Amino acid sequence: MNCIRGARAVQESIIEGFPEADIDVLIVWTHILKGDAGDAAARKSSRIFDDPRVSQFHDGRRRVARAFAGYVNMPSMSKMIDEVGLKPGQVNSVFSPGFVKDDAAAFDLLMFFEADARWADDIPEPSTWMTQLDPDMFIGIDRHRFHWGPALVAELRREMTKRFPNNP
Repeated sequence: MNCIRGARAVQESIIEGFPEADIDVLIVWTHILKGDAGDAAARKSSRIFDDPRVSQFHDGRRRVARAFAGYVNMPSMSKMIDEVGLKPGQVNSVFSPGFVKDDAAAFDLLMFFEADARWADDIPEPSTWMTQLDPDMFIGIDRHRFHWGPALVAELRREMTKRFPNNP
């Protein structure tokens, strides 16, 4: 599960790596894969974090995921399937019900916002972002923003070091 790997990368690189940083970390869990639904998945995912700077939310209807899709040029799953030559049946068994037919919804994203970003009627634009989504499959997503595993941890640390250069 990419979302769990991404959450662990945040825990290692940001929470543990910058324990004194004055930050707010917002984690939004959403139903993308079939295994993401239900209380057991939510409990397992939420146990990764035990830090007062972390707030976690559940987005069962993918409202937040759809709101950020345009910022990262996330294609809808039906468009992505067409572009890479798959058939809906090949992915319906993996993704949660309705996801393949719904509007574009961003997931497996890690976003940074400036400290003075204001959350109002319009969502603020992230100052930078990265993703674990494979750019060969999710055509349209900037491939320079794709990071996986240790490279994701390193990129998160690099971004945090820019913001907190005096971190002990």
